[in-house]
Amino acid sequence: MKRIALITALLLAAALAGPTPAAAQVSISININRQPSWGPSGYDFVRFYYFPELNIYYDVESGLFYVHTGRIWRSYRNLPRRYRHHDLYVTYKVVINQDRPWTNNSAHVRQYASYKSNRSQVPIRDSCDERYNNSRSQPAVSGRGSSGRNDRSVRSSESRSSSSGRNSGNSSRGNSTGNNNSSRNSSRGR
Repeated sequence: MKRIALITALLLAAALAGPTPAAAQVSISININRQPSWGPSGYDFVRFYYFPELNIYYDVESGLFYVHTGRIWRSYRNLPRRYRHHDLYVTYKVVINQDRPWTNNSAHVRQYASYKSNRSQVPIRDSCDERYNNSRSQPAVSGRGSSGRNDRSVRSSESRSSSSGRNSGNSSRGNSTGNNNSSRNSSRGR
């Protein structure tokens, strides 16, 4: 009887002691080294960039631009010719951490319209943050006349499903609507 009481007390004490170190571990996804040098600094993880000025998306993992062409969204390895005069280092980018963000394009157009002429972001290339040392060495994506089109395309009917009430899946820091570079020296000369 004393043994049962002792074992019960030990088990109860172990249960009340809290989680074990293995149970307290959190999985963190970081893709800093895959982010292009023209991406905005301050993000450990980015799935897509949305460019309000151009109404296009960039997939960080695959390195593809998604552009609406008539009735479908097409993927391009390089920035299409018609956008060649846009400087990706100064064009505002919104971080969107959801799959197939173009399905909510009409909401993105409305929500981020005021950022079309915003030039406040510090690109990774100009960041003082050491986390981006490997990202800075990535070549810039060419937008100078190369068509580099990939054969993948997405039907535009997906773009109309933005009113279906799906959760946008954006993280609170992913909306990139504020300048989160306050801890960096943004007056660094180039």
